Amino acid sequence: GGTMVPLLTMGSAYGRLCAKIVTLALGAMGQDQAAQNISYATYAVIGAASLQSGASRMTLSIAVLVMETCGALELTIPLMITIFFAKIVGDWTGTGLYDAYIALKGVPYLPEDEISYEQKMVSEKLDVQEIMTSDLVCLPPVPTIGRVVQVLKTCKHSAFPVLEEEREEG
Repeated sequence: GGTMVPLLTMGSAYGRLCAKIVTLALGAMGQDQAAQNISYATYAVIGAASLQSGASRMTLSIAVLVMETCGALELTIPLMITIFFAKIVGDWTGTGLYDAYIALKGVPYLPEDEISYEQKMVSEKLDVQEIMTSDLVCLPPVPTIGRVVQVLKTCKHSAFPVLEEEREEG
């Protein structure tokens, strides 16, 4: 369910907390001018993107979402770096949030790393025209039972396009 807004909210709170810690540390070191230049909003935006990316393992979509939301194009590079490292740390520490949801709900899916080498080779080297048939069998919107039975008996496949008009054979 709805995890995006809570993750963005917690991430922005974490970012502001980090800004506060940096401000206090700079103040304790006597760098009052540098401490005054710390932007809490910038830290909040970076924190929100970081937590969302680390939890969901999404990268580019989170960067685009956050940049469009805040409208600060000057944060593009810091956002990309932060999101990159958040994803790496997330991948290193465990399963992503949405992958965990898929496993928890028992949804069947085929992860790419479970595809055999031969299947990858076939899918990368063949064009559609090399495996599709040029002998297309179509059905009208309301076919007769006899026509459907005839088509099913004579064809090796079981998917047929439905066309409004009969197409001419040959």
